[in-house]
Order: sequence, then structure tokens, then C-alpha cells
Amino acid sequence: MWRYIVRSAIGVAHQQLGLPCQDNAGCFVKENCLIGVVADGAGSAKFAEIGSQSLVKTTLKFINEHDLHFSNKLTMWQLLNTDVTQLPKVWKAKTPTDEYVKTFFRDLTDECIKNLRQEAQKNHCDLCDLASTLLVFIAHKKWLVAMQIGDSILVVRERGNQDYKLLFNPQRGEFANETVFITSSEAITNMQIIVMPISCDFICAASDGLESVALRFSDWMPFSPFFSPLEEYLRETVDPDLNDQYIVDFLNSDRLNARTDDDKTLLIAISYE
Repeated sequence: MWRYIVRSAIGVAHQQLGLPCQDNAGCFVKENCLIGVVADGAGSAKFAEIGSQSLVKTTLKFINEHDLHFSNKLTMWQLLNTDVTQLPKVWKAKTPTDEYVKTFFRDLTDECIKNLRQEAQKNHCDLCDLASTLLVFIAHKKWLVAMQIGDSILVVRERGNQDYKLLFNPQRGEFANETVFITSSEAITNMQIIVMPISCDFICAASDGLESVALRFSDWMPFSPFFSPLEEYLRETVDPDLNDQYIVDFLNSDRLNARTDDDKTLLIAISYE
């Protein structure tokens, strides 16, 4: 079973300029899989918040309409000729194939761009005015697949391991604070994908507004004192949606705002029996 919470907070810089929070995120559980998405609108984009909102909405809808037990489709024919006592061995959750996951996320990206073009037409703006990064993960109890375009954060702690692990190194552009956006012609080329046969006890996806406090820049190692209290909070909180003050206070704290003036989005989840 999964327990999760998603919260965002507007950055100090955007508050001073009277701009909205340009981050968006979503999370849900389907077929025992946890699905999470974080989109970080580009600060330079005119309608970044509309772009990130469209990406999250499209991603959640796209995944909700698709079968998540990817590779089990390949064993359907075997069921017809299998003794019923052997079914549990045949019908087991296999790690999705790299090729299937790559096609899945390319199709998702195409759908996102198609919907962004419609938003651009509706808002009488260019596609680049809706620029945003995109981070998506699907976690099963025996595997995890994920994709990233841009510089968000995805950190996990595998079952039986005390260490936190960053799954994607942030994508940087030629200049500081520059990254790749889904509206870029190079988005597909720069899309990072992982397929891992792992069981996760803890997952954290976040926008890059939290990068400076969550990661050690010298080697991109997750900072355990940042993640451990978040995991502990979630394990002790039966209904995080009703008891979210800890996360809300943290995201709006003076101490955190002294380290970053960007919007901040935090999606944390744990698995439990």
C-alpha cells in the first residue's frame, strides 16, 4: 500500500513580482502502482503556470487510461496453456521492458505537446510561453519506471537499504539556471528514462526549487537530513491530507526561503504493509 502527500509553495521571488506559483504536481494509485508527476514551469515563460498545469493534467489522464502491468501483456497467451496451479508463477509482475517503457513515455510526451499546442492556441501565445520541465514516475512493489525532461529531483530509498539515491542527474543547459523544457525541439533527445527492478520504501519527487537543500552539489548525493524527517513524518501520519501542516510550514519557512527564492513542490510517498 502507498501513502503520499503533494504540496507546493510559491517562491519569494514570485511573491515579490506578483506572479503565481508556476509548479504543478499530482499523484494517484492505480493497480497497486503509485503514479507521480511534477512539472516546473519556466520562470522566463509568459504562461508557465498554464503549461505546467496542462502537463500534469495530461500525464495523469494518459496514465490512468493505460494498462500499467506492461510486460504482463506478453504472457497472456501463456495463460491459455498453463495448469491452474502454475498461474501464480506465470502471472507475476515482471519488470517492464526498456523498449516498451521508452515507447510509452514518448507517446506520453507527444500527447503532452499536442495539448500544449492547444493551450497555446487558446491563450493566443507561442508554445515556448508554456515551457516547463516534466518528471514522471510509476512505482510498482517490484519495479520502478520514470522519465525526466529538465532538472527536477527524483530520490528513492530501496527496501532494505538506508541510503537515499538520486535517480536522474539534473539536466543543465549552456548557462547557469538553464535547462531543457518539454517545449524544446530537443526535448525527446534529452528525455532520460530508467527501468529498475527495485522495491521502494520511500520516494520523493520535487521541483528544482528544493535542489539546494536536498542535494549535495559536489557529487549530486541526496542529503539524508533533508529526506529522513520527511519519511518519518509520513510514516507517523495516518492521513497526511488532513495533517499537512508540517509540510506546509516547512515549504513556507523563513529558513527554507533563505536558501531558495524559487517555487517549491514536494511529492513524498512511502510503501507499507
